Amino acid sequence: MACGNSIPFNWDSNEDNLPTGWDEVFEKGVLDYENNLQPNSLSALAIVIHPECRGKGLSVRMVKEMKSLAIKNNFENMVAPVRPSLKHKYPLIPMEEYVSWIRDDGTPFDPWIRTHFKTGASIIKVAENSMIIPASVEEWEEWTGMKLHSSGSYIINEGLAPLDVDKTANKGIYIEPNVWMRHYLD
Repeated sequence: MACGNSIPFNWDSNEDNLPTGWDEVFEKGVLDYENNLQPNSLSALAIVIHPECRGKGLSVRMVKEMKSLAIKNNFENMVAPVRPSLKHKYPLIPMEEYVSWIRDDGTPFDPWIRTHFKTGASIIKVAENSMIIPASVEEWEEWTGMKLHSSGSYIINEGLAPLDVDKTANKGIYIEPNVWMRHYLD
């Protein structure tokens, strides 16, 4: 029905010292473990709800379960590099602007940001370079089902930002922004 992934890591609680996003917090968690650095924080990585089970409150339950894990392990912090669920519909809007959109009821416009907000999280900052995916033009053509005829920026299905293609270098790079959110554990 649902699956959640998180990673413990060591963080000094200074927002300026957060990892750059998903890629870096994952790497930091692994390196902290390998170097026997005691974790004091938990980062959510992903929550996936089976399509047939969506709309039944499982996302809130999964976030609360992660918070419970952080509390049980006496962590000081829980954070999440949140991937907004509707941002792919607005790939040309900067993330900084997108996260400022508010509904009439005063809650965040984006449903996934709103879920975190309703479970006690607040936005820390935008993670502009949360996930970086470099690959050959051929790989990007296969993954996207698009013919990438020339160098430039392309809107890709489900992409939160454009894919930048350099045909001369035979390289496409997708740099996904996310939103760092902090869950309070009290």
